Amino acid sequence: MGRADNTTLTRRAALWMAASFMADRSRWFLWSPVFLAVGTVMYFSLPFEPFRYQAWEAVTVATLVWSGARISGAATSSRLMATAILLVACGFCAAKERTVRVEAPLLRTATGAVTVAGRVREVDLADRGPRVVLDQVTIDGLPPAATPGRIRLRLTRYAPVPEAGSTITIRAVVMPSPGPAQPGAHDFRRDAFFDGIGGVGYAVGYPHILRAASDSRAWLPRLRLFIASRIEAALGRTPEAAIATAYLTGGRGLIDEQTATDMRNSGLAHLLAISGMKVGLVAVLIFAATRLALALFPGAALRLPVRKMAACAGIVAAIAYTGLAAAPVPALRSVLMTSMAMLAILFDRQSFSLRLAAVAAMAVIIILPESAVSVSFQMSFGAVIALIAFYEAFRHRIAAGYRHASPVRQVGMDFFKIGLTTLIATLVTAPLALFHFQQEANYS
Repeated sequence: MGRADNTTLTRRAALWMAASFMADRSRWFLWSPVFLAVGTVMYFSLPFEPFRYQAWEAVTVATLVWSGARISGAATSSRLMATAILLVACGFCAAKERTVRVEAPLLRTATGAVTVAGRVREVDLADRGPRVVLDQVTIDGLPPAATPGRIRLRLTRYAPVPEAGSTITIRAVVMPSPGPAQPGAHDFRRDAFFDGIGGVGYAVGYPHILRAASDSRAWLPRLRLFIASRIEAALGRTPEAAIATAYLTGGRGLIDEQTATDMRNSGLAHLLAISGMKVGLVAVLIFAATRLALALFPGAALRLPVRKMAACAGIVAAIAYTGLAAAPVPALRSVLMTSMAMLAILFDRQSFSLRLAAVAAMAVIIILPESAVSVSFQMSFGAVIALIAFYEAFRHRIAAGYRHASPVRQVGMDFFKIGLTTLIATLVTAPLALFHFQQEANYS
């Protein structure tokens, strides 16, 4: 094939793609989170820290360009380019603003064994010993200007667990947060920075309570600890109790290494995380239970909007469970999508669509820009978008197959869809798993 033939094929492919893109005008909005994420990734890829005013200058210039293109009636391609540039600038600025909001002193060198005092903000039970996050920290030998706002300490295995909200003092070794294990690997220091944690370490003694818990705002960590202690009292320190604690509170520290390895090897490690599946299940169960309970009363079923009232209960349940689980990115994505799906029921609209996923992705990027470079965000949204796109494309064929199938065949089709869903999600997330973890769940 000659050069002229290659040029012709390239031109035809470009024209086909352009025509397809223009014909898909109603779905252009779906590209919005992509450009927002591009701006966020650009910020985190810079080898230097830009000034705050530079980020806002970029947004201002992009807004002027976008406004000029809209007012002047420029060509569609020019308006699209201006919109893309504006979204990229907004993503960049959101990342910078998030960095400014959480910025706090970082520990530069290890301290050795020193006396540390602080208020217990969070408590996480773990197999090797409980971990606590302290704020209002003072460290012997460090001036206040160089003291991190928060630190995370691992207590000794048999140390008494302090109550969230109490103020303690303890002897501990505090160090800077660890960076990536190798170039390009996951950056734990960045995670700690955006969690407001400026140092990590381990205790070399038992904590002493200076002041009992009196902060009413610490009720949620205390509730998580209460749930974990009740599960342990009922089931003991067993793998079953550790997994139940992870499901209810989001804390996976009690899961021993052997159980975690077995779950990874079997391709079931994702079940240990508070994922969108769990948030969706909680919302659907509460939705169904509320609707069924109201339907038991003929007066309510005939006079009240039972389905919409159940949707409101589902929203409350999803938000409550996400808050209890400390809102990891997959759960945040799911609670946004679930809440919007329930709102769609309230307004008699379609519940699930790619537009819904796009809105949820934009919200997560704006609220937590650092999540755009995290494996949780990428795998969670990758799987959800692939599944919605597939079932949107084939929903008519699937519906037709159900209409003409016998009850036995319908059950078989249900099992086939379960397997197909797993296959699609696995294929989409496999490249991300290989990139981030250098391994794939072969049995998934």
